[in-house]
Amino acid sequence: MQSTERPPAPRYPLPAQRGLPLDTRSVYHIPMPDYRDYDVFKCAHRLVLSVYAATKGFPSEERYGLTSQLRRAAVSIPTNIAEGAGRGSDQDFARFLRIAIGSTNEVEYLVRLSADLGLVGAKNQADLSDLTTRTRRMLTRFSATLRTGS
Repeated sequence: MQSTERPPAPRYPLPAQRGLPLDTRSVYHIPMPDYRDYDVFKCAHRLVLSVYAATKGFPSEERYGLTSQLRRAAVSIPTNIAEGAGRGSDQDFARFLRIAIGSTNEVEYLVRLSADLGLVGAKNQADLSDLTTRTRRMLTRFSATLRTGS
């Protein structure tokens, strides 16, 4: 006896309807969002480049200490945006954005510490802090949008 129930309609067109080859791993081809198109990703990437430029002049004895910690914290921000964008749900994406928000807090503190230790000048600290704050605000708004679905 055959079932007369039909499968739910796909959210996205089938690959054959879009002129694409059929993906053998799934019945439906669901396009992944391109993380590079998000303004928050672009802002976070600028922050990473700025952190690398600022830490280039740090003393060599800080290579495996503050330099490494600050760079890893900064890189973590756009990395989590990219990974979250590749997840299957807005809820997962929002979770990765919250992790990225935590990394902005880490960058903010490490920049402050670097300034207190005399490794970063006042202007550079202000610029990095402003960029970090802007990135965190964008992440917070984007995360809230994903959670509310608006």
